[in-house]
Amino acid sequence: MADRVIELVKMLKQRNVWSICSTLAMMLFAMSMTFTYAQSSNPDAIEAIAWSPDSGRIATGHTGGAIKIWNASNGQLLLTLEGHADAVLSLNWHADNMQVVSGSWDDTVRVWNTSYGQVVATFSDLRGGIGWVGWHPDGSEIYVFTYTQGENLHIFDASTYQLTDELDGGSVAQAAWRPDKTQIAVASVSGYTEVWDAATLQPLYYSPDAYDFKSQSVYAVAWSPDGSLVASGTSDGWVRLWNPLSGQITFELRGTDSQIVDWTISEIQTVFFGLDGNTVSSISADGTLRTWNVETGALLETTQLPNSPVYAASLSSDGTQIAYGGEDGILQLIPVPTVPIACDFSPTDTTQFLAAITSANSTPEPDTICLIDSATYTFTTAHIPLNALPAITSEITIIGNGATLTRQAGSPLFGFFEVSAGGSLTLENLTLSGGDVGNDTGGALVNEGGTVTLNNVTFSNNHANTGGAIDNESGSLTLIDSTFENNQADYGGAIDNDTGGTLSISGSTFTGNTAALDGGAIHNDGGTLIVMDSTFTTNTAGRYGGALDNTGSAVLSGSTFSGNSASWSGGAIRNTNTLTITDSVFSGNSATSSSTTTAHSCGGSIAPHQ
Repeated sequence: MADRVIELVKMLKQRNVWSICSTLAMMLFAMSMTFTYAQSSNPDAIEAIAWSPDSGRIATGHTGGAIKIWNASNGQLLLTLEGHADAVLSLNWHADNMQVVSGSWDDTVRVWNTSYGQVVATFSDLRGGIGWVGWHPDGSEIYVFTYTQGENLHIFDASTYQLTDELDGGSVAQAAWRPDKTQIAVASVSGYTEVWDAATLQPLYYSPDAYDFKSQSVYAVAWSPDGSLVASGTSDGWVRLWNPLSGQITFELRGTDSQIVDWTISEIQTVFFGLDGNTVSSISADGTLRTWNVETGALLETTQLPNSPVYAASLSSDGTQIAYGGEDGILQLIPVPTVPIACDFSPTDTTQFLAAITSANSTPEPDTICLIDSATYTFTTAHIPLNALPAITSEITIIGNGATLTRQAGSPLFGFFEVSAGGSLTLENLTLSGGDVGNDTGGALVNEGGTVTLNNVTFSNNHANTGGAIDNESGSLTLIDSTFENNQADYGGAIDNDTGGTLSISGSTFTGNTAALDGGAIHNDGGTLIVMDSTFTTNTAGRYGGALDNTGSAVLSGSTFSGNSASWSGGAIRNTNTLTITDSVFSGNSATSSSTTTAHSCGGSIAPHQ
């Protein structure tokens, strides 16, 4: 019977019209039914798509076993890789942009070098059908999920290509690493989603619908940019948003209007979040591309893609394009759809801006304020003590459209924003410059227990005693693709994150910020800090931590620290509490000391508390 079960799971993965919700159900069904294997008759049909990390090339896997490498900018076919004897159903690029791992229905996994088009390793006898293949984020291991019972997660050393471990991973069709690389979300053909600890590969969280015998197979999974939500897509056309920490499914959304459970119509082929994390999108097999608001679940846009059915779709690594393909074997590239923004207010000057925030604060509904394209709003006086604008007490989004908020030189001391406990402020595509609060905190923005999200926001030449640009006194602060340059303070040249504050940073740059004492860029003063894929250069501290002074809990991954300096210790980082660093680069950081003790004269890059 085990062979019957394996064949059934194979057919499920290859998009048979049957969809079974648990291993037990599959076993019972296999004992009593006979199935017709259904797959494309076109050997050129596209079954898998993967973008290179630099978004410059695309790999496609085909029903006949071929793998093709394409130039993403001009659509030129660069290379065809031959070797698999059956459909290629999973592809993934190495971080070096050169190696590709492929999984095929021929029960083999191959590693290819795309610089000369040769296979460099083959893993055979992986029975049960290949579900998903991929690399560990640091490139050290290759993960292979199969649909066999028992030990179906096979881990290979990426340098020796030797099998190092086998675990029971479940019937996994796709896996996705959390942006900070600490957790893995897995989608199962058994109808559930799990989140695993990336170090131990043990389950941490189960989706609420796990093992309930109701859900259809889950083939797609993705993390939100801040790592707080998981999106999944099922074979019967549902998209679910799930908060692993709370255990709640926040929304169940229809990715297609079709009610027919058929792999050529209803199956969700991919799910992905917008770069700002405010939207989530899906593509179904019938070519329906839909985008929803993450906060409200409202459907924002529906697009019908040509050339359906779609068997595979993938978002580019830079989040700007979608590649998809299917039965006709034609690779299609389209830009990620832009969702029109509904503006509640469009102030043209500082007086109207102030009035817009006052009005938005007076209602419980979320409000959006859109500024004039590339305009400069110059403030000459404070509306409340040390702030040009009213305190944020409700949920407000400000779309900057490239505008700048600035404090006129010679004006009294003030910053721009204060977010009260319970308030929520999102800023997008905006510059805040010249804020100065003297000996107070938060030169441009202070968060007093609210929720603040900054996407593509620049802070320049702001000043305070603590937190030259931002003081996160408590609450949540999330930075996405933002820039901090030439801000100044005694503590935290750019940001001070206090006890009770949570600061999450991704894709951001800190350059030329200065602290007279500690934390040239960031002073993590007892708070929780997560930094991903960010850059710290030429920040300076008069005492400790040229880039970061950490007295709280900090996790850093995929980031670069270069040319930072401190006068005492920790040219890049001084740590006195809990610090975890992975996949990061340190170069040219320096620390000098007026002290003659070894404790202070060491630590050109990282110095522990002595």
